[in-house]
Amino acid sequence: MLKAVLAQLVEQYHGKVEVTGSIPVDGTRKYGGKMKKGLLFGLLILVMGCSSVEPKEKIDVVVVEEIVNENIDPISKFSYEETYLNEIPETVKFHEKYKGGHPQLLDYVFVRTSAASIRELPNSKSKVIKKVKYRQRLKVLGKVKDYTLVWYKVELPTGEVGYVYGKVVVFRTFKFKEAKEEIVKLENFINEANKNNEKLLVVNSYVPNPNNENMLRKKDKYGVALDQNIRAKYKNQVIHLPDSSIIKLIEKNKRTSKIKASWYPEEYFIVENRNLKSATKLSVGELKKAIIIDATNQNLMLFEKINSEWNVISYVYSKTGDDSKLGFETPKGYYLAPMTKYTMWYNSPVAEDGGTAKFATRFTGGAYLHGTPIGKLEEKYRRSALKAKERNLGTYSGTRKCVRTTEQHAKFIFNWILENQKKTKRNEQEIGENILTIVI
Repeated sequence: MLKAVLAQLVEQYHGKVEVTGSIPVDGTRKYGGKMKKGLLFGLLILVMGCSSVEPKEKIDVVVVEEIVNENIDPISKFSYEETYLNEIPETVKFHEKYKGGHPQLLDYVFVRTSAASIRELPNSKSKVIKKVKYRQRLKVLGKVKDYTLVWYKVELPTGEVGYVYGKVVVFRTFKFKEAKEEIVKLENFINEANKNNEKLLVVNSYVPNPNNENMLRKKDKYGVALDQNIRAKYKNQVIHLPDSSIIKLIEKNKRTSKIKASWYPEEYFIVENRNLKSATKLSVGELKKAIIIDATNQNLMLFEKINSEWNVISYVYSKTGDDSKLGFETPKGYYLAPMTKYTMWYNSPVAEDGGTAKFATRFTGGAYLHGTPIGKLEEKYRRSALKAKERNLGTYSGTRKCVRTTEQHAKFIFNWILENQKKTKRNEQEIGENILTIVI
């Protein structure tokens, strides 16, 4: 209708004209009508104002481009809370080194109930497009709200687009940009300490406890248990500083030292000297490799400095620790990985010889980054057991404290860590390079 009126007006003042294109609208029901009326009125004044100008014989085309509001979901007409591109940001470079394949879904939800309905629109009365099963992953395009109710706009494997209610799924994403920023923060902490001739240290409090005996479960205000960690005092507070945490020395006394911990916001801590170890490598060695473990989103990323810039070289789904009778949440922090090994043995709650996990790198306390563990009884059907367990990576947490990845990817990490040094015949391998390990 509006196009026809516009064409008549232009023809009246300038002769016959063909009008192409779309009249701009903002995509909302609330303002769409006002937009059209205002536009028509403005065009009418414009055309009439030009009537005193010598008319042209012919105007070939008038094009009015469509205005698209990217903050509005064109299907539901709701405002987006978030939108997702399912790709590595342009600000983060990807230099692929791991050839075992990477996840196709970077922004996704998985179903947490027995089944979930995918609907045409984000409301419970809308038509159901498809039912999806427990733990199935779906690509996420955006998040919208109907008042207080959260819905995710998702794409099915068939390419169909629909909406799933937020409470029947769990959202996961790869935070590449934030991961890189954390590396830079730690790098700046280390470089500043070296520039000011401040001594760099690591917390040294690990005591093996394979049978999970007499574990110290008391937590600090950050939710970190005391087990395998140390007490760090700040004024009238006590923080449990994790083993292998990167710190710098402020002042050393006979029995205690005043230190600054890289991860924590507190300006200092007082700790016992017996729990500190010199980190000479951080003062003389290059910072070229970093492992980022995202305990919130159950994934991990490997970064390597190439041509003076941090590049992602691999990214995969993972599984981190959870509070349980036998274990703890994987503690967040900045760590310096001290060692790696070909095989890690672990005990089962029902048997002394529980099983093994291949290519295990210890980064704090008894927490290792390792391949999928296989129990003694599972060795008979190892391949199918690995496949079944690895299918659940990237969903829920559930280890005792360790970080789990696929056995193939764990082997890649093991070789990547040791690529510039000669491996020994021993199971345990001391790490020669600085391997920064960050849990966010």
